Amino acid sequence: MRQTVKPITINCYGRALNAYFKWAELGLQIPIIKEEIKPLSIFSAQNIRSIVSFKSTRRTATIHLVCLVMLDTGCRIGEILSLNRREIDFDTLLLSVYGKTGYRKVPISFELRKQIWKYIKQDSNGFFFKPELARLLLIETFLEE
Repeated sequence: MRQTVKPITINCYGRALNAYFKWAELGLQIPIIKEEIKPLSIFSAQNIRSIVSFKSTRRTATIHLVCLVMLDTGCRIGEILSLNRREIDFDTLLLSVYGKTGYRKVPISFELRKQIWKYIKQDSNGFFFKPELARLLLIETFLEE
């Protein structure tokens, strides 16, 4: 069976050799070949409608809200799960998140504000989501990747 090498692999080796050639001042250059750019798979409008209109139960409320926050803000799951209640400003409709890219303020929609308010009224701990749930969801996320 013949195994082929992908263009991205060839380019990776080419870049490494080009760096060496430049360092050694040899004046050689390996051309980079064209790579196939695969489009990212995204949610369709119907997918988003089904997530938003999902009637969550008490058992599924947390994961549903996590999905809504990710859809509305584009935040990473780690940023959402580490949110404290004091980082949610209901007056200005802003979340203060800290994550991979540092500290930033992210706007939320009025509809999401209503969902967050309804969720917060159910529980009175200091975190937006329970820390043990956050750990479980993060572990499951890393195992799936």
